[in-house]
Amino acid sequence: PARNPGPVFEVPAGADGAAIQAAVDKAAAHAREHPTSRPVVHLAAVVYKVTEPIVVPAGVPLLLAGDGAVMAPDRLRGTVLEWAGKPGAAGPVLRLAGPSRAAVRDLAAVGP
Repeated sequence: PARNPGPVFEVPAGADGAAIQAAVDKAAAHAREHPTSRPVVHLAAVVYKVTEPIVVPAGVPLLLAGDGAVMAPDRLRGTVLEWAGKPGAAGPVLRLAGPSRAAVRDLAAVGP
């Protein structure tokens, strides 16, 4: 079946990783209830501090989209997921559980 654009779940600028995970979970629940929908989790162009890996569930057709990321002379700018967890903690900043039907675009993830 064709994919219909789904609702956009906005993550507020300055939110933490838990807020991003909550938006991903809401979008995933929507996608399960509406199989032809592809919800979007949108992140503004700011640095988000992440202390636990953000996990996109397997088999969920959603889009995790930022507002772009570029390397400036002094640092990475734009939509950035930056690890702020305990040093040496295991796990990625972002994990797409497989098999994945999710897409990620226009953001950067900086991990340990």
